[in-house]
Amino acid sequence: MIFEEQLLGILHENNVSVLLTNPCARLQTILALLSKNENFDVLEITREEHGVGIAAGAYLAGKKPAMIIQSTGIGNILNTLASLTLTYQLPLLIIASWRGVIDEPITAQNIFGEAIQDLLAALKVETLIIDENSDISTISKNIHQVYAERKVLVLLCSPRVWTKSQNLHSEKLFTVLRPEPNHRELKQQGLCFNPSMVRIEVLKDLTENMKKDDLVVANIGFPSRELFHVNDQPNFFYMTGSFGQVSSIGIGLARYQPEKHIYILEGDGSMLMSPGILPMISAYSPKNLTVICLNNGSYGSTGNQPTLFTSGLIDFGLVAQGFGFQSSKIINCCNQEELIDVISTMSEYQLVQIFIKPVNAEVGKIPLTPREIGDRFIGFLTA
Repeated sequence: MIFEEQLLGILHENNVSVLLTNPCARLQTILALLSKNENFDVLEITREEHGVGIAAGAYLAGKKPAMIIQSTGIGNILNTLASLTLTYQLPLLIIASWRGVIDEPITAQNIFGEAIQDLLAALKVETLIIDENSDISTISKNIHQVYAERKVLVLLCSPRVWTKSQNLHSEKLFTVLRPEPNHRELKQQGLCFNPSMVRIEVLKDLTENMKKDDLVVANIGFPSRELFHVNDQPNFFYMTGSFGQVSSIGIGLARYQPEKHIYILEGDGSMLMSPGILPMISAYSPKNLTVICLNNGSYGSTGNQPTLFTSGLIDFGLVAQGFGFQSSKIINCCNQEELIDVISTMSEYQLVQIFIKPVNAEVGKIPLTPREIGDRFIGFLTA
């Protein structure tokens, strides 16, 4: 029995019935198993803080909740843990894939990963490290105590205990999880649920038609890696961490580099995590900022787990209008022909939503450190 199966078995034995999840590359297998497991009510969260709040409500309603997230997400919830969970002495089990400590390929994970135990200790939150030498069967007692004693416990699970991805077919996940009625309603609004393009093709078309002094900020993971692969430029800022913050960087650039046009390569997962950035874009109205939402209905860099967009309930264009965007400044592209028609006037839009397949190109990692990426970008602006 693999680690994930043992862990879910122990949770079930302890009557944990509500699981709040947010994807991580290490969590692909456990999320796949949960999609077929009827023992748990699994709720996908867009930000970890929301999971803490839902867990509090679930416990008050008589359930035993737990969270399954990556360790960097704990950084987002420290204040919520202190002001809600700990203040009200509510129980919460947090199962975290521990990033930034062992075999970590992403530099942006390291600083928090190394500090997490001290930060949790400062809040008097108990942590338990699970590594390849751990006897996972012994944690049942610890989990029981969480709910019996109404405390918080964080299981920091080493990268080496997680089973490698089961390689689920991402396009199958993309197509089967939408309720048909809402699917039809949103089609009438001009959305596309059968995309023909893949991200790397779109990035090639976009960058070939941008001006040489346009600035681009690319979202973390495969958007940045694919952009680097197709057309690396010093005026491209590649993000390696801080998921959900790509558009906020764009606001800062647009406000203080008014002579340049800034393109933000967003994703539906990132926009779901930080929709509050949309009213800020609307309020500050930077005419030199275009948000390009590459919408593949999935968290592409963590295994193509479906986002809430695939429920058929969300239209980012309508959301943006509700936050003050003019409808004439929003456009959707469903195929390459439509994209080519839009490219020549791309800078006139505030939000361009491009529907793509949940397919990641087989490209390597960016061979630059975060400092080198930043210094090179600053050098371009000051040259």
